[in-house]
Amino acid sequence: MIVSKEWLNDYIDISLDDDAIESNLTALGLECTLNKDNCSFQNVYVGYIVDCYKHPNADKLSVCSVDVGSKQNLNIVCGAPNVKIGIKVPVAIINASLNSGEFKIRQTKIRGVESQGMICSEKELGLSEKHEGIMILDDSKEVGSSIEDILFKNKDVIFELDLTPNRGDCFSHLGTAREIAIIEKTKIKDKAYNFTENSNFDDYAAINIASKGACLRYSSRIIKGVRVKESPKWLKDRLNSIGQKPINNIVDAANYIMMDTGHPLHTFDVKKIKNKKITVRFADKNEKIDLLDGNTYNLDKINLVIADSDKPIAIAGVMGDKNTGITNKTTDILIESAYFNPSIVRKSAKYLGLSTESSKRFERDTDINNVINSLNQITDLILKIAGGESISNLKDIYPIKKESSLIEFNVEECNKFLGTNFTRKDIENYLFLLNIKINNRNMLCKIPSYRNDITRSVDLYEEIARVFGYDNIPVNNSFTSNYQSFSLDEFELQNKIKYYLMSNGCYENYSNSLVDKKDTLIFSNTNPVRISNPLSNKMEFLRTSLIPGLLKAASYNIKRNLNNFKLFESGVIHKYVKDIDRKSVESNFISIIYVGGKIEHWRNRDGIDFYSIKGEINSLFKFLRFKKIEFMDSKSIGFSKSFLIKIDNVKIGLWGIIDKNILKSYKINSEIYGFEIDYSKINKLYAKNKLVFKSPNKFPIITRDIAIEVDLDIKSKNIVKTIVDNGGNYLKDISLFDVYKGDKIDKNKISLAYSIKFQAKDKTLTDKEIDKVIDTIIKRIVEKHNAKQR
Repeated sequence: MIVSKEWLNDYIDISLDDDAIESNLTALGLECTLNKDNCSFQNVYVGYIVDCYKHPNADKLSVCSVDVGSKQNLNIVCGAPNVKIGIKVPVAIINASLNSGEFKIRQTKIRGVESQGMICSEKELGLSEKHEGIMILDDSKEVGSSIEDILFKNKDVIFELDLTPNRGDCFSHLGTAREIAIIEKTKIKDKAYNFTENSNFDDYAAINIASKGACLRYSSRIIKGVRVKESPKWLKDRLNSIGQKPINNIVDAANYIMMDTGHPLHTFDVKKIKNKKITVRFADKNEKIDLLDGNTYNLDKINLVIADSDKPIAIAGVMGDKNTGITNKTTDILIESAYFNPSIVRKSAKYLGLSTESSKRFERDTDINNVINSLNQITDLILKIAGGESISNLKDIYPIKKESSLIEFNVEECNKFLGTNFTRKDIENYLFLLNIKINNRNMLCKIPSYRNDITRSVDLYEEIARVFGYDNIPVNNSFTSNYQSFSLDEFELQNKIKYYLMSNGCYENYSNSLVDKKDTLIFSNTNPVRISNPLSNKMEFLRTSLIPGLLKAASYNIKRNLNNFKLFESGVIHKYVKDIDRKSVESNFISIIYVGGKIEHWRNRDGIDFYSIKGEINSLFKFLRFKKIEFMDSKSIGFSKSFLIKIDNVKIGLWGIIDKNILKSYKINSEIYGFEIDYSKINKLYAKNKLVFKSPNKFPIITRDIAIEVDLDIKSKNIVKTIVDNGGNYLKDISLFDVYKGDKIDKNKISLAYSIKFQAKDKTLTDKEIDKVIDTIIKRIVEKHNAKQR
């Protein structure tokens, strides 16, 4: 929201300087930025055109002699159709800059004629979009004076507010003025209006609310005999100051009141309303409407519309149609000031892909009691700037009055909540500044109708903290609480895993949990959960896997010539379940993708491959103190080769090579491995896996190496199992350290070499004891796997 200080002065006499307003509004929770960059040009001066004649080599160019107050007139080539002798114009001299420094003025030749500057239009000075001709200045302007001093000497100060969704009441100068009044410890001024109604609304039009739950209040007034023309300068300046483009006096009046009071309004050409009947209803499926933005939209049953007897003439709270809009021929207007259900306006705007100044305010909820005030303000303004011969009485359809919220305030609970020591008198003073009235007997607070975000006692306590100042709340170094209030952190293990992965070269990724349907089907065969009010068709479903988001991030980095990296993400996935009331189940997962590639290093040229990944997965589970880890062949969606992972006979995830056809859809040519574990299952297993501290073993380790030759189809894990089964109580560790296939052995054979470690807890082992165990191990391997010792 952009607000003007000059405009704010209509409501409150501000004594604070601009920097203080900026910092104090931010402290109140309205993040405020002071816009100090008023001028987009430098070295532009008032010039007087002494002479002007056609360019000798170009029909559409003129050569001007321009006096800018220097000793010698400037020779400037100009292409504007309205240039002529005897006018004063803005002149950018040599070395001047336009468009905030992006465009520099240089001396140049244009079709053979020297040009020593530039005569500027309003658009080139950043003042408006007018560029059909040069800007002609008032004759009273002194030649040679600075355009910046003339235009910006009394330039309005602009503040930009970054509002949170709950503070829709501040989406106006009135709302911002209320907040400044809190800082100034004063009250705002009421705006007066003065006009006389002299005709009956029902003689001109009829209004019916067919969808009362969607439109709680609809107020209107008709003005006949208006003159549509350009707005007065003060109104255009006000709108321009906050970035709003002036159109005509009627439309500008509606925009001005919306920015002033915060309540959107709309004006219709009465003569274009079919049969003079207005109905507020939901659209029929496939109804069409041509809106003011020049586009045609197909409507659905979720779109609330304002319709005449024939067709929709506006999308309620969003935008009007161009057929009943205001034109230069309009003489009779109908003004709409209504209160629409916020969620319905939001759904309608999102469905159509429209976001307007009007919809932004209705979505955040407007003040239902501001409907009439805004209607009266625009009526008064239009009568002043557009005239009017006949003003109808007010048509106000308000079937069920919205009562003010009443919330009980407890001073003791407030102090306990905030850690403060406010007295009742302190609280009353703060609530007075917030325009909250109090029943003195039991401190029952009446909430202003514009504060739709205050619904509970704690909301009031937060308002007290906001007005008192968060920085002023004392800091406590200790607190008391019941032990029962403490609970185990269910994500403690997740953080532990994240830190382990980051310390091992993984980069954490965050991706959107809302995806399109294609992404939900790549790595899952379950029905995805569709959200009822999607932001777009690309964000229509809740994700069923974290891997698609990681692949998008990988694709982005691969396109920038990066390879051999690892990405991980922890987050929630959702699956649709038909047989339960909630219809969906969410689970916490941790996923990793490994992007292959060679490491360009003179000592080590190995990159990420199948074996290094398996080793990293093993290392992760060993870090988490899991011992019984199993990998089993599986066929998983999205993988060309995959393995299930089991810990203590519980399936906790999978890993494997991602299918190349899937990678092509993400424009990835590299080989990528994916790894996914169910965090909730890991967490349960980890909770049972108690950490037991043992004293270090003081006895030495004895190591024996064995090499065997077996058939190619024999798996190493089966040999390891045979070693474990026959290794006895002293067996400590087994590792495969060499694999050989070559000319020295049969082509159908493979040589495997293992290092086996033994250690006793209570004595030093002898070679004789270990030799006996090794003989048994080799004998069993030979018998069971048809092996030969090498």
